[in-house]
Amino acid sequence: MIEENIKIHDKFKFEIKFNYPIKDKKTKYQIESYLFFPKTLGMAESFNNDNFYESIQSYIRFKTPTILLKDIISKNGVITILKNNFETLVRDFNKKKKKNFENSIKLYGVIVKSSFREHSELIQKKTNNKDIDFLVNEYITHAKKVLEEYRKLRYIITVPTIREKTFAIYKYGNEYLSLIFNKYTYNILEDIKNNEIINKKFRIKLLDLIKEETQYRIDNNLKIKINKDGDNSLFLYRASNLKKYISSLLFLNTRTNKADTVITQIVYSLAAALSMVFATLVAFNAQQYFGNFTTPLFVALVISYVFKDRIKDLVKLYFHNNFRKRVFDYKTVIKDDDNKIGLANERATLLESKHLNDEIKKARIPKRFSLIQNGMRGEDIILYEKKIKIYNTALNENLNGIKVDGINDIIRFDVSNYLKNMDNPTKKIYYYENNDYSIIKAKRIYHINLVMLYKDSKKNKVLKRFRIVLNRKGIVDIINLDKLGKI
Repeated sequence: MIEENIKIHDKFKFEIKFNYPIKDKKTKYQIESYLFFPKTLGMAESFNNDNFYESIQSYIRFKTPTILLKDIISKNGVITILKNNFETLVRDFNKKKKKNFENSIKLYGVIVKSSFREHSELIQKKTNNKDIDFLVNEYITHAKKVLEEYRKLRYIITVPTIREKTFAIYKYGNEYLSLIFNKYTYNILEDIKNNEIINKKFRIKLLDLIKEETQYRIDNNLKIKINKDGDNSLFLYRASNLKKYISSLLFLNTRTNKADTVITQIVYSLAAALSMVFATLVAFNAQQYFGNFTTPLFVALVISYVFKDRIKDLVKLYFHNNFRKRVFDYKTVIKDDDNKIGLANERATLLESKHLNDEIKKARIPKRFSLIQNGMRGEDIILYEKKIKIYNTALNENLNGIKVDGINDIIRFDVSNYLKNMDNPTKKIYYYENNDYSIIKAKRIYHINLVMLYKDSKKNKVLKRFRIVLNRKGIVDIINLDKLGKI
């Protein structure tokens, strides 16, 4: 079934990463995301589809293959694939082999990053000191070797047939590995700093690893270094570009177009035709009854013109209210190179609470205090739906010999447009203590509640609930309500 990871991306954006497992010959998923806004934010008055989609960024890519840290440099690990591509390029240089060489470097980079990240996150989650001790030891034993084995391959391509432009690809990979090695070593130091026993045992060892890598960067003139007294904007810019370059291997090509525009235009044409029929009938009948060039005929023609426009708008409104659920806003074709591997359809609709099904109502609306929580005015509700279809037979399931078992759909929601109607982020309140009082500050927050319903082709369902906490300055927190066991 679908798995999700929701987090704060920056001050004004939160990100949801969906993982769609690849199964059978054809895989189908549907996600219904119900966003509940306090009415004080004025969502209903300002909502339209174009504005909503402007606040969304979406990326679709292969899920990074999961490989244990110790297995990356094993005999049959990713390092072997990498070495074979280096040797093949040297023996017979051509565009295809150069592309394989470049892709294998990117693949090594994304797998190493994923492995470092998952290892670091597991250390953070563990509470047993023996487990933490084992995991930190594993990192110290294997992480540096991952870099060293990559750097040994340098001498395979240090030959006259490999030009500097091709050799630069190897150097990009090397610099990227250096950056992520330092990043996740620092992360582990942060994870263990409050554990006196573990910190005492491993702090110096981890700092020595960083010291060695920092010296390596100096000795090999890696482009940008961190300056303690500088703004380090160039460092972040370089790191961001390297990340985009290495991870580009996983991103799939997409082409998004308006969906079902033919049906919409046909309905709108019928609306225009129906309104014109009405106006023409009124004109003919008025002319026969009142004659030509009379004041009553003039009045009748003006009235028919007014009602013509109203009829056209009413037909459009009827279509929007009754057929909107069957028509999507956008259709995205997903491609791996030139192979069509899937489709994504999406739509956004402003809903009234009476149109929610019982399942969603039960998940969102608590039995008590709902009126207090929503400021007595209730909520505005946006339903954002996405249907994904993946053609597994057309999908290239291997990245340089590594099996792909899922696709990630990354969606970023920008909340900046919803902050303008909020009050100041702090408010003064009175506090009584010891026969006196003082004035203190209280934080003013708002909640966007998110209920997501996942469905697959086998009619399995999963319901997830989150709360995005905001103030006028941006996103404050994201709470997993299912872990709390209540809303």
